[in-house]
Amino acid sequence: MTILRCKYTRGEEVKFISHLDLLRVFERAIRRAGLPIEHSAGYNPRPKIVFALPLPVGVTSDGEYADITLAGEYSSDDFIRTLNAELPQGIKLTAVESITQSKHSIMSEVESAKYELKADYEGQIEQVREIISAIMSKHDIIVEKNTGSGTKSINIRPLIKEMSVREQNSKEILRCDKTGLVIDLHVNAGSRENLRPDLAANMLEEMSGGSLRVTGIHRKQLLLVQS
Repeated sequence: MTILRCKYTRGEEVKFISHLDLLRVFERAIRRAGLPIEHSAGYNPRPKIVFALPLPVGVTSDGEYADITLAGEYSSDDFIRTLNAELPQGIKLTAVESITQSKHSIMSEVESAKYELKADYEGQIEQVREIISAIMSKHDIIVEKNTGSGTKSINIRPLIKEMSVREQNSKEILRCDKTGLVIDLHVNAGSRENLRPDLAANMLEEMSGGSLRVTGIHRKQLLLVQS
């Protein structure tokens, strides 16, 4: 048995598929590639694929992770080449490493996440820096979060590690025009504490009085406990 920790990208072409659909995409690609994947036990065995942290619909990423368990030995290079040939445009494995079996799932190893928020702003970048400085100086920022049972008020300020702003240029990954801005955001993430980037984006828009509009969200990196 081999457990492969896979790093992959999720581009514009597939940013609107759900987490369940993403799982099905990997299952179908693995099946077409003829890879010897392990299955769970029980009455309804499922392929052993565990994702680190579901990506919100509409968000792109350069640094997603999934653990895939194969029967027998399989080299990382062969796995990348074989599976990439079957994955759709917009999803691509960029790195794979063999890991030892652990009693902890990869979901419990996620510690934080870094995002880029593409934004348009009616004003100067220094004004956005002042908004961010005001946010970071606060102890409490209460927002409304939709849950399965209704709306819940939560304090997101303790979940924000870092926030800064820079001007965008045509060479950057989000490819906005020269007057656009990018908010670099580092937040708690994972099974213990998790701040969805859309909540942070909504908070920024509100704090700006509507003069800042977030037009795209990109996850740059998931940071695992051992990173």
